[in-house]
Amino acid sequence: MAASRRRDEFARANVKRILADSGKVLCMKAPWRTSRSALGGAGTGPLHGAKLEEAQRRLEVQSRELQKTRDDALDASRMKSEFLA
Repeated sequence: MAASRRRDEFARANVKRILADSGKVLCMKAPWRTSRSALGGAGTGPLHGAKLEEAQRRLEVQSRELQKTRDDALDASRMKSEFLA
């Protein structure tokens, strides 16, 4: 319970309100990265690294699939243009 409260306090302490001239809150901004010590060391260790590597492999596969789909679409567009010309 105490660790959760510390994280909440850490988050509140780093949120900045962006105000209009009238004083109305336009938006709130928080830091993109947080310190690992504030999060209790989350995201460290070999398990985290393995998850990142798996995500990287999935992204590489998706990237290759998208490249193939794009190439196929370009070929189809080129053939259509040649047919209509």
